[in-house]
Amino acid sequence: LPAPTLAPGRHFDLRVTPPGSKSLANRAILLAALARGTSRLGGVPEGADDVERMLAAVEALGARTRRLDGVIEIDGVTGRWPAKGEVTLDLGDSGTCARFLAAATMFAGVPIVLDGSARLRERPIGPLAGALEQIGCRLESLGASGGLPLRVHPRPAGKPLDGVLEFSSAQSSQFITALLLCGAFIPGGMTIRLSGEVTSASYVAMTLGLLGNLGATVKTSDNLRVLRVAPTESVQGVGIPAFESTIEPDASGATYFWAAAAVTPGATCEIEGLDDHSLQGDAAFPGVLGRM
Repeated sequence: LPAPTLAPGRHFDLRVTPPGSKSLANRAILLAALARGTSRLGGVPEGADDVERMLAAVEALGARTRRLDGVIEIDGVTGRWPAKGEVTLDLGDSGTCARFLAAATMFAGVPIVLDGSARLRERPIGPLAGALEQIGCRLESLGASGGLPLRVHPRPAGKPLDGVLEFSSAQSSQFITALLLCGAFIPGGMTIRLSGEVTSASYVAMTLGLLGNLGATVKTSDNLRVLRVAPTESVQGVGIPAFESTIEPDASGATYFWAAAAVTPGATCEIEGLDDHSLQGDAAFPGVLGRM
C-alpha cells in the first residue's frame, strides 16, 4: 500500500510514550539481579529480544524474576550468583547481553559459558576479555579467536582489585559499561583509565548516571578519561540496595516524532516520560531542533 500523506499545511498535536529504552532496561535488570533485596522495574519494553535474553540469563544464573501488572520484580543475589554447576547462556543476537554478562560472570562460583547466534559469534569481545583477565578472571575461547562461545572462570570472591584498570577507549562503549556495572559489587570498587577517544560517551554517561541514581559511589574526571565506581557506602557488605525504577521511554525512538513536528508548521509533539533529567543522550534532540 502507498504510504499515507498529509495535506500541505495540515498540522497535528501529539502526545506519545515510546516503549522503554532497551539500553537502560538491560543495565537496570543486571543491577537489580546483583543487588541486595527485591527490586521493582516498571516501563520495561515487552517482547524486546535483548531484554528477554537478559531476563532469561539472570534467571539461569540464580536471580528470581516475576512479572506483575506491568512491573518486573527481581530478587537480587547480593553480589554473588548462586549457580551450582556450569551454566551455558544462549544470548541470541544480543550484543549488550554478551558484553554485560561476560563481565558479570566474575561474580559466579562456577565457570559460565556465553554463546549466541552465528551473527553474535562474529562480534568482537576480545578487548573486554583482555580486561577481565587483567582483573583475575580466566577465559577459554571455545570458537574463533576473539569471539563467542567463551567460557569465563570467575575471579576469586571478595578480592579487591589491584591498582587502576587501563583500557583503550577506542572500543565499544559496551565494554566500558560492562566493567562499570560490576564496579558497584567489587570490594573497594573499580577505577578505569581510558586512553584515546571516548567511544559513544553518552552511553558511558548513561551508565554512570544510573549507577549514581541507585546509590553507588561514582567519580569521574571532566573529560571522562578516569572513571571510578564503588559500592554504596551504606550497604552492609558490598553492592547496592534493591530499588524501584521506571525505565525511561526510548529517546532514540522519540526523535522521529520530534522531527516530524519540527518539519510540520503548526504541529506539536510531546514525549511523556522524558525531560531535562533524562539519562539518555538522545533526549537532547529537541535542543538541536531549537538551534535549527
